[in-house]
Amino acid sequence: MFRFTVPAAANVTLSTTSPIDTYGYLYDSTGAVITSDDDSNGNLNFRINRTLQSGTYYMGVKAYNDQFTGAYVLSLASTPISLPAMALAGAGGNAVANGSATTSTANGTAFANVAVLNGISNSTFTVRSTSAATLNLTGSPVVQISGTNAAYFRVLTLPASSISGGSSTSFTIQYAPVLPGTHSATVSIASNDASTSPYHFAISATSTFVVEMPVIQFTAVDGRVVNLASLRGKVVLIDFWATWCGPCMGEVPNVVNAYKTYHAKGFEIIGISLDTNKAALQSVTAANGMVWPQYFDGKGWQNAFATKFGINAIPTMWLIDQQGRVVTKNARTDLAGQVAKLLTP
Repeated sequence: MFRFTVPAAANVTLSTTSPIDTYGYLYDSTGAVITSDDDSNGNLNFRINRTLQSGTYYMGVKAYNDQFTGAYVLSLASTPISLPAMALAGAGGNAVANGSATTSTANGTAFANVAVLNGISNSTFTVRSTSAATLNLTGSPVVQISGTNAAYFRVLTLPASSISGGSSTSFTIQYAPVLPGTHSATVSIASNDASTSPYHFAISATSTFVVEMPVIQFTAVDGRVVNLASLRGKVVLIDFWATWCGPCMGEVPNVVNAYKTYHAKGFEIIGISLDTNKAALQSVTAANGMVWPQYFDGKGWQNAFATKFGINAIPTMWLIDQQGRVVTKNARTDLAGQVAKLLTP
């Protein structure tokens, strides 16, 4: 067995030139077989081609003629190569270490603390190919977020999936809290950099209740002037929805029932419609007895209030108590029961 060292990543060729049948083995530093070859290309000699990282290796040779007393030649050739290599940085260009379980505001892995209702905080990260080789991000999706609180975060913009040597690409993660508290998740990025894939790191953020009501002021489809601030002292449902949304329409009977039951006791609803067809909105609200005011700007997902508050799924129902605090961003479950509790002195 012969020991050799590869100082840097390289394409390595091991071979023999011999008049007898030889069998070659390539071992790693622990003695485990990486690969082997016998009678390469139909001749008596072996030939092993392998891309190896820097390190110590061993070559073993087995001869099938123990009576042979002549000589055979062992050859080892290597050509240095550049393997894909990935590095990642966050805020201020500060490094984000692979496998980091701690978060920091310095590199953006600890997001800015926000209030629940106005709860949007973005953090941008840069992926760099640090070698001459092309770095390919191979995951689907390219950037993945996992963990108990993963739903509080989303990938707002994706990085390029192929990054030429020495170049970089960026992506942005948004924190949009549903409820107050401290939330954490793990970001993972798979790539063809075998030494780091999947590159992963922790992110975290904290959100609190809003003390003051946000500014929601507009002229409704029916001409009414709406100002959320004027409704302080009442329980208010902010309903982000659309007529083309099946689950939204499925909630309409529950919302109408809660309004009929508790409106006289101090319950109000403000509809934020993500429709693009005003006539369709007016038709549906009239047919279902949805008499509360509706905001409509015809921009769909780019609706001004949906964009302002980071709404990325509908129906989304926020329930605001008499003090202007958001008590839940998921009022779909037993809406009438939740309203009744808030109205109870």
